[in-house]
Amino acid sequence: MLAIRTVLHPTDFSESSAAAFRLACALVRDYGAKLVVLHAYPAPVTLDDVAARRLAGEPEKSLTEKLHAIQPNEPGHPVIHRLVEGRPADTILGVALARQREAEALKSGDVAKQRELAELTRQREAAAQKQADLTRQREAEAKVAESRRAELAPLQAESGRKAPEPVKAVEPARPAEPVKLAAVTPAPVPVPTPAPAPDTAPVSIETMLARAIALERDGKTAEAARLLRQATREGKGEAAGQAAKRYGDMLQKGVPGVARDYGEALRYYEIARLNGVEVPVAKSR
Repeated sequence: MLAIRTVLHPTDFSESSAAAFRLACALVRDYGAKLVVLHAYPAPVTLDDVAARRLAGEPEKSLTEKLHAIQPNEPGHPVIHRLVEGRPADTILGVALARQREAEALKSGDVAKQRELAELTRQREAAAQKQADLTRQREAEAKVAESRRAELAPLQAESGRKAPEPVKAVEPARPAEPVKLAAVTPAPVPVPTPAPAPDTAPVSIETMLARAIALERDGKTAEAARLLRQATREGKGEAAGQAAKRYGDMLQKGVPGVARDYGEALRYYEIARLNGVEVPVAKSR
């Protein structure tokens, strides 16, 4: 007769999983085996995935409650509930193989093998904890980016206002015609022509961006960064978005005159997206 010591039941909380759970409970009852109820959920890959998870609330807490709600109808059977973050197919297969190796080691009485399996279990738990810490870090970064976006909304509204019209130069007054007295006509007094007013037209955002790119190529990164910040603050549209992206690249890498600041780089990448410029999102390590 086939000896069954452990029954692994992966679940996705669907109706099909509920039917499979009833079969698993029957096997546990007939063979006196342990029941392991497992749910695996994928880890977020991008910042957008992290933001979507934050909007959905606390997934681990809600999933844990749903998982522990799965109980056999007949009390007295040992049940182990496991919630694991990772690719569902790989995670389920890994848990099944680990359970199989543990059973074989216990059956053979191989103490060294049992210690090896215990070490593998410890490593898997450490990797799961590392993944959970990375997820929390991504959620914190997404929260910072959202806060930056809220701070930048007034600046974007202000930058959309119409630029002031340039001041027109005042035309000089024409000299008055000389007054004739008797037969003597005095010579007209020459009126100096005023110098033309300086050109006060504002510099366009496209011009700022072009100057910044030229300065950056010449190695003048500090001056280029100043122009990129000004273009981002005063402009709107694709040119302002390109300026924000280039300054974000500077902050992410760190260049002479610009200290490396990953959080500030995320803020300028978000400005670039708001202005219609696509910014690639870094994949998780």
